[in-house]
Amino acid sequence: MKKILFLFLAAATNSWAVDMNPEEYGEYVKDFGLKGPVKSYAAVSRNKSLYLAFNKDGLLTQGKATRWEGTSSTLTTDFDMVGNIINKTHTDFSLPCNSCDKDSVEARPATAENRCLKKCANNAEWVKNQVKCHTKYEYNTKGELAKKTEYKEVNDYEPYVTLYKYDELGRKIGERHFWEKSAGTTTDNNDKWDDTWAYENGRLVKDNNYVYRYNKLGQLVEKLYKGDPNNKYVFSYLPNGKLKKMVYGNHKDTIVCNTNGDTVLHAHKSYFQYHRPDGEIERRIQPFTTSREITKYNKKNIRTSRRIYDENNAIAFEDFFDSEGNCIKSVFEDGHIERTFNKKNKSMTEKLFIYDIPLEFSEYNASGVCVREWHYDKNGRVTRKHIKTTDKYGNVVKHSETVYKYKNGGNTEKEYVTNFDITYYEEEENPAK
Repeated sequence: MKKILFLFLAAATNSWAVDMNPEEYGEYVKDFGLKGPVKSYAAVSRNKSLYLAFNKDGLLTQGKATRWEGTSSTLTTDFDMVGNIINKTHTDFSLPCNSCDKDSVEARPATAENRCLKKCANNAEWVKNQVKCHTKYEYNTKGELAKKTEYKEVNDYEPYVTLYKYDELGRKIGERHFWEKSAGTTTDNNDKWDDTWAYENGRLVKDNNYVYRYNKLGQLVEKLYKGDPNNKYVFSYLPNGKLKKMVYGNHKDTIVCNTNGDTVLHAHKSYFQYHRPDGEIERRIQPFTTSREITKYNKKNIRTSRRIYDENNAIAFEDFFDSEGNCIKSVFEDGHIERTFNKKNKSMTEKLFIYDIPLEFSEYNASGVCVREWHYDKNGRVTRKHIKTTDKYGNVVKHSETVYKYKNGGNTEKEYVTNFDITYYEEEENPAK
């Protein structure tokens, strides 16, 4: 049996941060925002550190995250001989034992290994409560997941069971969910499936919520919600097979595409947030609820304009493009964004203005990573600087942040540096390259 440790720290190409719910994160290189055949990833900052290891398939095989007070949360996974997950346990060490007095806690470093160790060794309740969630997985003779049992602190560790059923082709056709205590045994009423899937001619035609219909070419033309004829999706296609139009309900959500498959109109209601090129949300731009967005292209299929309308059918966000389809300016109610593109090194700069006051300057490299970023106050003074260095895969290997504070006519600055040590399988196996 192979045991590996999954952790609760999310790494990204532009930042890394502690999160106390590790089960929200994936288990592969891409899930952590890393690129390339990563073998290991280590990061150390002023009050926390992180180590990750991956196998050649990009699966996370080892990880450990610590804060200044020590390890506070881990996710441990056990595998069987063929690589199937059989156990997964999320443990939280952040809460001290209530039976310990204040002096004894302060007298020892509060790490996972020694926090209240002498007094808590016999405190079964405290030890149990460290386990936030434990999940067991069982498989049938074909290697298909047959049963999953979850024990969670929030449910007083009462076993919650999910059973799985498959057809002869290995497609899932049933799931059953129940509390083991209330069911009596895990084998009671196995024919009463809570969730079901049905297939015809190799296509999904029915599940718990929808009925699916296809045309002669096998394209999905209707997705109908059971019990509500108005709650459905209708699809139409162009002669080249690409989507022409998708309509939901009474035109509450409509997508129209051109002959190249580009979305030229999307009428819908959703909460708009401006995302920077590297995926971060730009919080300074006031979000709003959209009603539709319209994109236009010229005869060469190059984007020429994009407008997003609010609920009052007024233009709330508008993009302007150059002759090559690059978005050079975005305008919104309180300000605008100006962009310049360097054809030679494929970099881009972006300036954010609020009420014509410049508040940010950002520079992105060819990999789309923000390698330089300046923040300003309304008086034009720099308040924060970020400088990032990337490797050939576009992963950040160094991040320097300088914070400036102005008080009583003077100013102070403080620099924080985080180094990222990344190794790759390709580099190890082909050192000459």
